[in-house]
Amino acid sequence: MRYRFIRQVSFTFLAQVGITVFILAKGIITARILLPAGQGIYSLALLFPGVLGLVLSGGLGLANVYYLGSRRADLTALFSLSTWSGFIMAGMGGGMAYLLYLTGGL
Repeated sequence: MRYRFIRQVSFTFLAQVGITVFILAKGIITARILLPAGQGIYSLALLFPGVLGLVLSGGLGLANVYYLGSRRADLTALFSLSTWSGFIMAGMGGGMAYLLYLTGGL
């Protein structure tokens, strides 16, 4: 049991180190290729969809984990709610992106 735990922790640690090395290498390569102005545009292009996703999710994922873990709701109800909410939020996000496109902001 103890050996298995140490092995799993070691694999997780090595995976995190590998991910960090790849992220660092990607940052160095994009900084060298894009230069400061291009790096800013690249960062904005990555930041905008991430923030939009956080805003549109409305904390639904965390709520699902809470309600499923506390057994206040069953999995099928949460799945159905999440699916319909996803469709609605995707439509809202698409509408927001379209409005940005029409105003020349995108």
